[in-house]
Amino acid sequence: MAIDPPNPSPLKQIFVPELRQVDMRVFAGVTWVLTFFQDLQQHSQLDHFNISGHVRFTVNSNFPRVAALHQWLTLTKSKVFKFQMKLSADCVHDAKEVKEDVFAEYRRATGDDFSAQYREIHIRYPEMFLSYSMVTNRTNSTKIGNYISYKPLDENVEEV
Repeated sequence: MAIDPPNPSPLKQIFVPELRQVDMRVFAGVTWVLTFFQDLQQHSQLDHFNISGHVRFTVNSNFPRVAALHQWLTLTKSKVFKFQMKLSADCVHDAKEVKEDVFAEYRRATGDDFSAQYREIHIRYPEMFLSYSMVTNRTNSTKIGNYISYKPLDENVEEV
């Protein structure tokens, strides 16, 4: 795939009930791929999902952030599901900061400095733990997924 489809309709499980393995080579955004296969992932139909290729970061890059990828990966209840994303990447001059932010986010989420470095991003799931816990700008709260856990300001006060 060399271009993002304009408005890809998600592939429905009912149309491809036997599809278990997907190997894609992309030269465009990755987010639409996850949207396209979301129904199959949600029904735990996929056993292997491999994305490889080359992406170019732009200011409005269509590349999944860690939270979005984590959410997609955990749609499945399958114990055998394996995911791999191995991409080379470059960026247009004004998007270098976008690429560096995304790469830094993936390094923090995996705890592996080699998962996203210089021109390569390589994620393996479930072998590589993918966490998107982040500390917010408030020192007494932690954001985990869509939930925020607040530590009481006073230890004698219970959280409601």
